[in-house]
Amino acid sequence: MSIPHGETQQPDATIANIDKRAMNRVDDLSTTDKGKITPFPDPFDGSSDPSEFKNWLSRLLRWLQKHCLDDPGQKVEPARINLLGKTLKGSVIMYYCQRMADREAKGWPWGFWEAVFELRD
Repeated sequence: MSIPHGETQQPDATIANIDKRAMNRVDDLSTTDKGKITPFPDPFDGSSDPSEFKNWLSRLLRWLQKHCLDDPGQKVEPARINLLGKTLKGSVIMYYCQRMADREAKGWPWGFWEAVFELRD
């Protein structure tokens, strides 16, 4: 995200703006890429089937890439973690929420890929 010349922005404000932009993209499922609709991926339910996990992750990564949220930089990481949570359902969302709460209570950040690998296991 670029900041107009001459303006400064606090890191928390930058993260909030990226997160807000990402959430707007989730809500606007009519976003197009060369005339094709890019819907937000269907939620993953924690299935033990490796192919279901792989397909869900591929769709999520494709969506993040199309919406310029695939950069592993610190500025987009909170938005990516929030979006990851919005693509989960069933018992896996409960696990995700508990892990987020545990890590926040200890002051430990949770990276997107770290979260994905934990969900896979």
